[in-house]
Amino acid sequence: MPHRSTIAALTGLCVTLLSACNDTDAPKNGTEPAASRRIAPAQTPAPTPTKPDVGLTLATPSVRADGAAAFVSDSGGWTPILYLCDAVDASRVIAVSRSELWVFAKPGLDVTRQTITIGREDPGAGSIARDLLRDGVAVGGVRSINPAMLGPAPATTLPTLSSVRIGERDSRCRWLPRARLLIVMPKRSAIVTQEADGSLTYRSFDFDKPGTISDGGERGTSSTPTVEVRGGRHVSAPAGAESYQFAAAPWTYRVTASARAAEPGASVTVLKAGREVSRSEAIAYEMAAARID
Repeated sequence: MPHRSTIAALTGLCVTLLSACNDTDAPKNGTEPAASRRIAPAQTPAPTPTKPDVGLTLATPSVRADGAAAFVSDSGGWTPILYLCDAVDASRVIAVSRSELWVFAKPGLDVTRQTITIGREDPGAGSIARDLLRDGVAVGGVRSINPAMLGPAPATTLPTLSSVRIGERDSRCRWLPRARLLIVMPKRSAIVTQEADGSLTYRSFDFDKPGTISDGGERGTSSTPTVEVRGGRHVSAPAGAESYQFAAAPWTYRVTASARAAEPGASVTVLKAGREVSRSEAIAYEMAAARID
């Protein structure tokens, strides 16, 4: 007979998963701030031609997503970005391209957007900083860890952004070693990691249930996940994309992300006993995989 603590743990997991799957991405009652707007997530490409269940070629480890697949969605469609910060110590998500800055408010991800330029990289003691400029004046900055400081090269997969400053306010950014994908959706973010033994792990972070922050240097910066499922696997995906599946009976999580610049998109689909109960489309995401132009 299962131990009583095991039964309690499994019961808690089921309650958490049921809560995560029953919510919707509909806006809350009330008006939106005049200086912001809500962006409807773009749809993930339809699963047409498939490929074998192996991952895509990884981008070279970098402080920015210059070679990796990373995109943000707004009213004009998808835009390639250099930096994506899912803040662990603030209720915001920040995306930076070569010419624009997006700041999304958690939850719901109402967005403010402004035109910027990016200053030169300024190497420091183990990190690299760049100013974010508007009309030649610094309005913020980004700081990334030098990939060489983060242990074995195979562990450094996603761009190594560590913090973003907007005005006088700094935000620490979620980053985990061996991550394959960081995806930001209206109510939560999620990250897929490939562990040292080759297994895959799915972790999601509900915006309205922030967890305890963990900051462990080479072990990354994150927070206690709302849901964690280990033992996932690659599954067949559209050409130029990666798909993963994670099972915690009766729940199944399917995560898909495209590395194709011509057809971006990412999503998380949740099934119960094989039946789809929710699907969340990305507002922004970044992959360890190289961008396919």
